[in-house]
Formats: sequence, C-alpha cells, structure tokens
Amino acid sequence: MHEYVSSDAKQAKCGVIGETATRPIGSGFRPCTLSFPPIVRSALLIESADRESKRGLDEFVAAMQAIAEEVETDPELVGSAPATPRTSRVK
Repeated sequence: MHEYVSSDAKQAKCGVIGETATRPIGSGFRPCTLSFPPIVRSALLIESADRESKRGLDEFVAAMQAIAEEVETDPELVGSAPATPRTSRVK
C-alpha cells in the first residue's frame, strides 16, 4: 500500500473533527495528512513507508480501529490527541 484516502465524516458526527489524524502518534505511528485536495470530504491521507511490512500495516490498522472505537466511547481523549509523554497538543 502506498497511500490511502479515507473520510473522518463518521467521527465528525461524534464531535471529533481532524483529531483522528493525530491520534496515531500515541500508538507510535506518524500522523495522517489532513491538507489534501478535496477528493473526499473530511479527507485523511494515510501513507505508509514503501517497505512497511504486512505486520506493520496490520498493527496500524488495529490502532486505527481502536481509535475509531475511542471516538465513540471517549471522544475527548481523541480530541486532545496527541497526548504522550514526549508529545502533546499545542494550545
């Protein structure tokens, strides 16, 4: 997989707009790109390294699925992303 464009429109219904792009940082992944031509409303551009292993891709998918669950159960956690000891949201 080189790149993938998806929409965070479902998450926006829960009040989380754009934060799904920065939440992967807490799981050790690079953030998604938000500034992208309007191909998809609320677009998230996900780019993996060309040499990313299947295991690495599976781990990323699992992290994104967990984030999707967090949006529904704890949207404030996602809204404050990233929130790790080394990185935090600029206020």
